[in-house]
Amino acid sequence: MLTHDRLADLYTRVRDVHVLSVYIDGGQHDPAERRVWRTRLDQALSERRREIEADGRSDLTAFEAARDRLLGELREYSSFMPDRGWVGFATDAEVVYADNVPVPMPDLVVWEPGLRVAPYVRALKQEKPVVIALADRHHARLFTYREGALEQTEEISATDEAPDARSARRSGERSGTRGNATDDARRQVEVKADALLERVAERVGELAGVDGLVVVGGTRETGKRLLNQLPAAVSERAEEVGSLYLEMTPAEVKTHAESIASGLTQRLQEDLVARVLDRARSGGRGVLGDEDTADALVERKVDTLVLSRTFLNERRDRADRMVGTAFEQRAAVEEVSGSGAERLDEEAGGVAALLRW
Repeated sequence: MLTHDRLADLYTRVRDVHVLSVYIDGGQHDPAERRVWRTRLDQALSERRREIEADGRSDLTAFEAARDRLLGELREYSSFMPDRGWVGFATDAEVVYADNVPVPMPDLVVWEPGLRVAPYVRALKQEKPVVIALADRHHARLFTYREGALEQTEEISATDEAPDARSARRSGERSGTRGNATDDARRQVEVKADALLERVAERVGELAGVDGLVVVGGTRETGKRLLNQLPAAVSERAEEVGSLYLEMTPAEVKTHAESIASGLTQRLQEDLVARVLDRARSGGRGVLGDEDTADALVERKVDTLVLSRTFLNERRDRADRMVGTAFEQRAAVEEVSGSGAERLDEEAGGVAALLRW
């Protein structure tokens, strides 16, 4: 699947060349509809061909070459699509990109200069990892959930002492104070537990990177302590979930991961919309609405373009130009849904931006 940067690279590379962009909704599951996607695709391709032929300003031969290239990529799919969506881009000379995507896509066929990129924004969310950390005072398990797949990344034990824990233990042994054996044992457990959480927090930050989501669980006390140990930039994208426990099987973790990630994403989207509205209204680095956002994109000062799903669906051409211009200046693009999108629609016409300056 394409990442944000890879999609931006492709957009820039072929922006002056006619490209056939094809999006397919692969969500059919009724046996009676196993070839419906192909029927719709063939109808849309025929419509585009007739339009090109009637218009006379575009090269019909180039369109047909691009069409045949993408149909060749689809030849292996004789029944249902293997995933929830499929996306392909082709010129008359090459297949720019073609692959399945794990999110629903609209049925769309477009022949125009450059890629039609706005519908793909929804799929970009899938590139962000969700790091799940389950821990108690003695042990931690780390998982990474991405594109519908869960991987147990590693396990960390408090008995695998970090250098600072060993140093603390040796210092206590040399102190000359015999103390109470039970108290000493408890202190050693605490030292090891603290060292474990420090190591887990550091590793979670590495796995999450600059935009990954983080979910922590295990015991309630340890989950909250781990959440507080995370770096500030990571903790903003993190949530403690009490229903997750250390002994869960990978299958159980996966069952919970998607719904938890969805809820956390919704909260972050609401926060993003609130932030851009506040900045714009306070005269800070934010703009609201179609015209002001378009002007900021032209001036190449957009840091994050924020669009509602309604704006993307109802103003496809306008949204696509905005997304493409954002990609050209390496700006982030966020599609918001749910209550965040409703507020963005109501208060900013469905589009806004955080600015670099």
